[in-house]
Amino acid sequence: MKRICAFLLAIACCLSLFGCKKQAEPTPTQGPSEVTTEATTEATTQTEAPTEAPTKEATKKPTQTKETATVAANKRPAAATKASAPVTTKVTKAPTKATVAATVQTVMEATEAHEHTFGEWFLQEASSCVVAGKELRRCSQCEFAEIRDLPMEEHSLNATNMCRTCRQVIFDDNAPLVELGVVCDAWYGVGADANFAWDIKYWKGKIYRGAGDYDKNSGNTTILAYNIATHIWEKTGSAADEAIHSFIEIGGTLYVPGIDPREGWEQGNFYVLQEDGKWKQVRNLKNGVHNFDMIECNGKIFAGLGTETKGNTVAVSEDGGKSFKFVPLYKDGKLMDLSGYKSSRTYEFVKYKGEVYALVRFTLGFGGEWAVFRYEDGKLHYLTNGFKLLGSSTSRKYFGGEFEFDGACYIATGGLTVVTDFANQENWKQIPMPGGETVVDAFLDNGVIYTLAYAQNRNPSTHNVESYRTVIYKSTTGKEGSFQEVLSFDYDNTPMSFDWDGKHFYIGTGPGKESAKVGMVLRATPAA
Repeated sequence: MKRICAFLLAIACCLSLFGCKKQAEPTPTQGPSEVTTEATTEATTQTEAPTEAPTKEATKKPTQTKETATVAANKRPAAATKASAPVTTKVTKAPTKATVAATVQTVMEATEAHEHTFGEWFLQEASSCVVAGKELRRCSQCEFAEIRDLPMEEHSLNATNMCRTCRQVIFDDNAPLVELGVVCDAWYGVGADANFAWDIKYWKGKIYRGAGDYDKNSGNTTILAYNIATHIWEKTGSAADEAIHSFIEIGGTLYVPGIDPREGWEQGNFYVLQEDGKWKQVRNLKNGVHNFDMIECNGKIFAGLGTETKGNTVAVSEDGGKSFKFVPLYKDGKLMDLSGYKSSRTYEFVKYKGEVYALVRFTLGFGGEWAVFRYEDGKLHYLTNGFKLLGSSTSRKYFGGEFEFDGACYIATGGLTVVTDFANQENWKQIPMPGGETVVDAFLDNGVIYTLAYAQNRNPSTHNVESYRTVIYKSTTGKEGSFQEVLSFDYDNTPMSFDWDGKHFYIGTGPGKESAKVGMVLRATPAA
C-alpha cells in the first residue's frame, strides 16, 4: 500500500511541475511586419555598396533572428550604384515609424564616414565655340560622380572672319568698315552671280539678304538673315525658287516674290514672314513662271509676273493675297493687241499719289519694248515708253529703290530719277550726285533721303579699273546740289543694295575685281 501511495505522489508532482512550466512560457507576438522566408533570405543577403561606405558598426553581420530580418527587409540604401540591383522584399505590412527612422540614421552615419577615391576624368560632351564641354569622374568605391566644365573652343574663322562652326562674324565693333561675309558662296561657288546681294533689308533686328540666279537656275534659295545682336548669320527658311531679288513690306510684314519656281509652272509663289521668324510659302499665282515684284496700294496687293500667256502680266488680290486675278492691258482705250509679241513681263512697280504704276517689257524675239502702265478701274492703261527709266541699272534688277517724297516719286535706276508725271517724260529728271557716281539704291528714312552710289577707280596709265569708290549720300530736300556725303570707301566689288539700322549701314555687293568677294555684305559706320 505504501508503494502505491508513493507512486501516485510521484505522478502528481510531475504533473504539477509540467503545468508550471507551460504557464511560464510566453505566447509569441507579431513583429512590426510579417516577412516571408523569401524576404528574410533576400534581406540578409550581402548587397553592393551604397553611395557612402558603412561604418564598422553598421557592417556587423546581423543576427539571423526574425526581428533582424524584418528591419533589414525594409531598409533601403541612400543611393545604389548603376551596376547594383535594387533590394526586393515582399512585405505584407508597412514598416513602422521606428523602423524607417533607424534605417535613415544608419545610412546617414555610413555617408558621413566615407571618403571618396576618384579615378580619371572622362569626356561627356566636347567643347565647341558655342558651348563649354563637360568631364565626369566617379569614386572607385561608390560611384559618386563629379562634373566639371571644359574651356570653350576658339572660333574657326574663314577668310572673311566668319566662324565655320557657328557662323558668327568676329570683328572689331569700332571698325568703320567690316566684312560680314558672302555667306552663300559655299552653295553657289566662289564668284557666282548667284552670290549677288540683290537686296538688303533691315527688319526687327536682322539684316535679310537676297541671293540666287533665276537665269542660270541655281536651285532652291536659302533665306539668310544676319542677327545684329549675336553677329550670326541665320537660316530663316528656304524658298522653292531660283532666286530672291527683293524684300517688300506689305501690311506690316515682309513678303518675298518667288522669281522662278522650282515646282511646276502652273502656279507661282510668294513668301510671307511669320511671327516665329520663319517663311510661309503661298502658291496661288496662276501660270506664275516669274514673280518679279509685289506692291500694296489701297488695300490691294499687286504681283508683277512673267507668264506663258501674253498679256497676263499683272495679277491683283483684293483679299489680302488669298486669291489673285489677272488685270487686262489697255492702250488708247482698247484692249491691247499682243499678237506680234512673244511674251510680256512686269519687272517693277511704283506707288505714287495713291496709284500703282507698272514697268512692262514686251519681247519681239530679239530686243523688245518697254512701257509704263497705270492701274485704274481694274485695268492697266498704257502711258508711254519706259526705256528712259532704266538708266544704267544692274542686270536683272531695274529699280534699286523707290519712294514718294515732297510731291515727287524718286527712283534709283542708275541715277536718281525724279518723276512728277509718269505720262509725260519731260517731267522725268535725274538728280546727279556730287561726284557723278552711279546710283544703285535709295531709301527714305525719317524725312532724309539716302542714296548708295559708286564710281570706278581707274589707273591713269593703263585705264584699268583698280577698285570702286562706294559713297553714301543724304539730303533733306531731294534737290540737286543738296546731297552731302555721309561716308565713302574703296572696295574691290560694286555695291548693289543697302539699308540702315539707325547706327550702321549694311551694304550688299555684286560683281567686281575680286571673285571671292562677289556678294560680300559690308557694315559701314558713319563718323560721329
